[in-house]
Amino acid sequence: MKKIQYLVLLCLLSACSSIISRVGEKSQIGKPYVGLKHSTWNAAECSFAALLSFPPAVLVTIPLGIVDIMGSAILDTILLPLDLAIEESDTTKQGICHIDWSK
Repeated sequence: MKKIQYLVLLCLLSACSSIISRVGEKSQIGKPYVGLKHSTWNAAECSFAALLSFPPAVLVTIPLGIVDIMGSAILDTILLPLDLAIEESDTTKQGICHIDWSK
């Protein structure tokens, strides 16, 4: 029973970038594999930000990023027919751990 609960929890936590990129005011529905692009960019930014601010946090951000990338690839493949059927929007979403390099 515990294994099933952990599996359900893992499924709920993974692919959050695919969901985040498709909801909200800057929804990107209609762009194929937008969740995978968002998750790889977000994983890289969060890992780099963690490395700069608190290096031991990389031990958490890298595995979570890998799980999110794999989950987003699976969910984006499932949602590919929907994305191809809907007209592409011209909006983009910013990552969670955005670093402003202009300062």
